[in-house]
Amino acid sequence: MLIVLVGARGAGKTTLLEKFKSSDLQVLQPSTTRSPRFQGEKEYDFVTEWRLEDYAWSIDYNKTKYGVRKSEIRKADSSVCLTVFEPLNIAIFEEVRHSLGVDSMTVGLNTISDLDEQHRRVERDPGRMMNDADFSRVKNIVSECDVVLTGDIDTIVGALKSLVALATGRGGVVTKSHLIPLMKAQALLTGAEIQNIRSASYDLRIGPEILCQGKIVELTQANPRFEIPPYSYAIVSALEHASLPPCVIGRFDLKVSFFFEGLILSNGPQVDPGYKGALFCMLYNGSGQPKLLTLERHFATIDFTTTTDITEGYK
Repeated sequence: MLIVLVGARGAGKTTLLEKFKSSDLQVLQPSTTRSPRFQGEKEYDFVTEWRLEDYAWSIDYNKTKYGVRKSEIRKADSSVCLTVFEPLNIAIFEEVRHSLGVDSMTVGLNTISDLDEQHRRVERDPGRMMNDADFSRVKNIVSECDVVLTGDIDTIVGALKSLVALATGRGGVVTKSHLIPLMKAQALLTGAEIQNIRSASYDLRIGPEILCQGKIVELTQANPRFEIPPYSYAIVSALEHASLPPCVIGRFDLKVSFFFEGLILSNGPQVDPGYKGALFCMLYNGSGQPKLLTLERHFATIDFTTTTDITEGYK
């Protein structure tokens, strides 16, 4: 499998590569026609002749070529490999990824909040500082990656290790040991609270929007309650949003105590791999009494299962 790290300059891509160089993951060595910046620089394979047929992809930047040799990509036939990609050129990777012959996953590093922070991260190096337009484009590109991770370097490392374990493991329901690092990095669910993680599931909470009898009800801290009338239904949103990798599906159902009170949940059988967005369901009150819903209260439980391979994400 090939994991491609995508992020703005200063997002921590090189730091992540260094963290994994001593692990079971292999870090691919890119090639370039530029000269080394200092004696002994080993990040790149420095070449003077560029034979296009030798490379899986080729990028031109400031009269310099960058790419990865096809022989490096072949390492991903038998192991998990890491490489990085410049976000503004990610379309070049997307053009060739299905012809590489290996499973691949793009991982967006959402680790820089604004342009000022980007400038601080690169120590105001004129060659690495981004302008506002490019930074906005990169933020959008990162948000559209197969997986988006948020947090400090330790959080990202933990989430990436769990992601690799899920994508290359024996399959099954995702357990707490992987739910915690992934949700800390805002993967699987965004807005999740760690204390709501169970041994192999997560307790979803009532969100602020409810549709009932043709009206949208907005729940707030000042007005946090809503009652579903007898023999009526409501479309309910979860406080958490889905952010699934392309190797994981989700399924959620009503908590048991609501079922015994006469509430019935109706929704699709699964949340597709790669889906990013809101979680909705229909709750039907089959009893003769109003049923209370309260903002941020547990109403449903979601669990996650790995797929047999990395698949094309939900569009």
